Formats: sequence, C-alpha cells, structure tokens
Amino acid sequence: MIPYPKEIYLETSTICQFACIFCLNPRLPSRQTLSFEKIKTIIEKFENGTLIDLTGYGEFLMYPEFESLVSFLTEKKIKFTFNTNGQALNKRKQDILRSSTLSSINFSLNTLNNKLHYYFSGEKSNLDNILTNIIQFVKKPRDFETSVSMVVNSQNFLEMTNFVKFASNNEIENVRFIPLAQNVEYPENFNSPDNIEVVKSLQKATLLAGKLGVHPYGIDPNAWSSVLKKAPMTTCTVPWRMIIIGVQGNIAACCNLPNYSLGNINEKSFEEIWNGEKATKLREAIKTGNNSICKNCPEFE
Repeated sequence: MIPYPKEIYLETSTICQFACIFCLNPRLPSRQTLSFEKIKTIIEKFENGTLIDLTGYGEFLMYPEFESLVSFLTEKKIKFTFNTNGQALNKRKQDILRSSTLSSINFSLNTLNNKLHYYFSGEKSNLDNILTNIIQFVKKPRDFETSVSMVVNSQNFLEMTNFVKFASNNEIENVRFIPLAQNVEYPENFNSPDNIEVVKSLQKATLLAGKLGVHPYGIDPNAWSSVLKKAPMTTCTVPWRMIIIGVQGNIAACCNLPNYSLGNINEKSFEEIWNGEKATKLREAIKTGNNSICKNCPEFE
C-alpha cells in the first residue's frame, strides 16, 4: 500500500464570473461542481500534513459550499491554498478565511490598469473593488502567505516593476510572473512579447524586489528565453506524493499527464484508484526507466 499523498490538487467547480483571455475556463462546454459530500469522502482520511490546493479552472470563492468546505478543512487541521481573482472576496469570506487553516493565497491580478483588466477578464471585472479586497485581506497580522501573479503578455509586461511595488506597499511576500500557456489560442495582438524585452523587464523587477524584500516567485530572468526553458528532471516523485482530482471526479497523477486517468472517484474509492493498476504501472515505469507514459512530459526525462 502506498501512503496517502501529501499534496492534493482538488478542483471544486468550474464556476467563474470572469472569462479571461488566457484561461481555458471560457472554452469549457459547461459549468460543473464537485459536491461537498463527495469531497469529504476523499479527504476525511488524509493526515494533518496534507496540503490541499483548491485551484482549478473555476473561482473557489464562488464554490456554492465554500463555507462548509473551509470549515471542514479547518476542523480537520488540513492546510489549504488557492488562486483567486479577488472579486468575490467580501468581508464575510475574508473573516472565514482569516480564522481558517489557509496556508497561502495567490491573487491572479495580471494588471493594475483598469482598462486592461476589463479587457483581460471578459468585461466583468471591477479592479477598484478587487484591489480594495486584496489590500484589506492581506493586512498583518495574519497566519498565511500571500502573492500576486501576472500572466505576462504583450499588453502588460512593462508593469512588472509596478507589481513589485504594489506587493511591497501592501506587505505581500511574493510576486509571480507566468508565461502564456502554449495550448491556448489568443487574439492576434495578444501574444508573448519578445524574449529580450521580457528578460529586461524581469531583471528590473527582480532587482527592485531584492531591494524591497519581495520574493519574485519561481522565476529566473536568465531562464525566460524560449519561454522558461528549464533543465529537465532526471527523476520524478510526483506519483508518490500528489494527486489531481478534477471536477468530474477524474484522477490524474500529474498536470503534464491530463489524459492518463488513474480512475474516477464516482466509480471507485480513492484507495482503489491510488493503489490501482494504472497508478502502479506509472510508478513502476518511472522506477525502472522504461517510461513511455511520460515520454511527452516537458520536464521529465
């Protein structure tokens, strides 16, 4: 028996009030929700050391059973994290989260420009309201880490230093600069800017972050060329330590293997899937090096 994973990526729903240009959510055929009762059966046996990431293609703050799930995770002393656009972070939800086992939160902000934010999000955003929510919520003292992120594109890449300043002014610990996804079609004028220009902006933002005590999370300016070209992993521990559970109940071992389903929790128990044939086959392939399953993974060799 393989011990339960220590990291769970759990998609609670695909409900979102935005239709962001760089997100796959607007391209989904329907809006779906994973019930709280089903989620309870998945996580009630997990140990306290488990971290649950509630980020998916939906907005977690709009999950219909948000309060019940946060309360349940807190009672179980299970830490959790999630990304949010911040628009639904009203005072009540702020209070609920502040008294919970929230470990960290990332605000997908993408721009500090009202006009651009309106364009990016599908014309349903209120940036002034979002910034007010963020500034109120991140005030110290608090027991969780915070970050703001930007999906870098030709429209916003010159704002990187402004993001660092915004983080510093509001005691936000981290900033994240994320490249455009390669599997999404964008408008003609909405593309990746020239790598040289991005690197220059990243270098300026990184230098400023060092001076202001902000951590530019996960980005090495020297590695941005060719869209974050990274040295490949020579081994992988993902199928032993984490799991991804989609809103329809499908379980995947890795975000780079979305079509390699280990099973569905609506058909089998989590234990049966986690220790099942397909999960075992994947782990054996990685251990032996005879790994055709991961042959298209951009990170694992």
